[in-house]
Amino acid sequence: AVGPPDFTQLLVAALKFSVIRVTGAFEFGVAVAVRLIAVPGQIDVALADAAIDAGAREAHLIEEPMAAAIGANLPVMGPEGTFIVDIGGGTSEIAMISLGGVVIGRSVRTAVDEMDEAIIAYMRMRYGMLIGEKTAEDVKIEIGSAYPIGEEKDDNLATVVRGRDLATGLPKSLKITTSEIREALSPIISEIIGASYQGLDGRARRDRR
Repeated sequence: AVGPPDFTQLLVAALKFSVIRVTGAFEFGVAVAVRLIAVPGQIDVALADAAIDAGAREAHLIEEPMAAAIGANLPVMGPEGTFIVDIGGGTSEIAMISLGGVVIGRSVRTAVDEMDEAIIAYMRMRYGMLIGEKTAEDVKIEIGSAYPIGEEKDDNLATVVRGRDLATGLPKSLKITTSEIREALSPIISEIIGASYQGLDGRARRDRR
């Protein structure tokens, strides 16, 4: 995540008990290159070094769950715990945040990309139909769900999926309901929920899977 210097100052100031403060964001009234980089799970200082090598005057790291919590306007500086599950493209970051720091953290390599792959596999196995990643993503956004929303609504919420018939090689169109997509996503959702329970139990302190 890269922001202008003034935004970076505000964000890092909110984390004064956590990692870093940005100073010298302006020199002689001219903005200098300051980068705030969100990183998954355990912080790797090599990322900051790489940003500086790329031309940044200053580079600071922030863990993705903390950045997500601040972006969602959740309390992160108080003594109470804030539990957050940040589902990204390649990883899901699970964390308990308190007093400006990540108390318990877990990074699971199961996230949005795996959801798209699960929909592609479902269409192939269930209907003998090949669809691409973009189609799978569109279907997920349009009718995907992690929990039943009512039998009547499930029957009505559907979309037409277009792909290629694996048997004939010809174009093929099918009407797919939200309950079917939920079935396809169920293993992925269950794994994320399981990792979240472990985080709540406190068994994943600074753990990276």
